[in-house]
Amino acid sequence: MRPMLRRSAVLFTASAAVTALTCAPAAADLDLLTCGGTHTVTYDPGLRLFGQTVDIAFTDSFTSCSALSDPTLTSGLLTGSVTLPNYSCLSPVNTDDIDETVTWNNGQSSTFHYSRVYGSVDGNSVITSTGTVTSGKFAGATAVKVVTGLNLNLLACLFAPGVPGNTGTITLALTSL
Repeated sequence: MRPMLRRSAVLFTASAAVTALTCAPAAADLDLLTCGGTHTVTYDPGLRLFGQTVDIAFTDSFTSCSALSDPTLTSGLLTGSVTLPNYSCLSPVNTDDIDETVTWNNGQSSTFHYSRVYGSVDGNSVITSTGTVTSGKFAGATAVKVVTGLNLNLLACLFAPGVPGNTGTITLALTSL
């Protein structure tokens, strides 16, 4: 390659790199945080085919988190509970609002306010929570958490003590501050 052409190619490459850096979208326009993990829930009393008031305790273990603005944040833990009236193995859909706090592995925390839609359809449970981070790390961010439960043992719904708990997967995504 001729020297003048080589210098032009180098200048063009350097110019393109600077343009790419200065024109890149701001971090606030991208996912601020994404997490995957496991969701564990217990039911007291165990779920049956008939509706009853059920105390539900749950643990969300976020084991694979990635935060653009904080590489030290890699995992988190959330525990909580809720009481649902008239809940059963076959409850179609329930909704509620809830506040939850995740404690991150780096000692920080985030408090969320969610509106949740959850239920059991043909033994499968899915909970979709949408809301915002109201305080702590990522305050003001939009949050979406989705829990997908394993199929319930419908035979266990027929007899006491019913279904005592369930496990599944969980995802959490935070976007734009």
